[in-house]
Amino acid sequence: MYSPRPNTRAAGFEGQVPLEVRTQRIQILQEEQKGIALERNRETIGRTVEVLVEGPSRGNPEDMMGRTSCNRIVNFTCPPGYEKPGCLIEVVVTEAFQSSLRAHAGR
Repeated sequence: MYSPRPNTRAAGFEGQVPLEVRTQRIQILQEEQKGIALERNRETIGRTVEVLVEGPSRGNPEDMMGRTSCNRIVNFTCPPGYEKPGCLIEVVVTEAFQSSLRAHAGR
């Protein structure tokens, strides 16, 4: 959301967009982006993706968390031997959320 910066010419322009309008516009934009992110994440359900293991999942320390090559966060069940950060593992995406994926790994 734009806000005037001191010592800039635009900060002194008349007809500035009111804060309420700027706030409403950014909320509309953010809601649209959330929907797009969820839709794109849902497209990965059923796919096998490679994940770089980062460590235990925040939501469930028995699970692991990592990132895909396109930086999507993936929380997944992990077979023994892949608990160490830095390992690459292939997982199958089972669920999609707005800002993360859920998957399972198996051998």
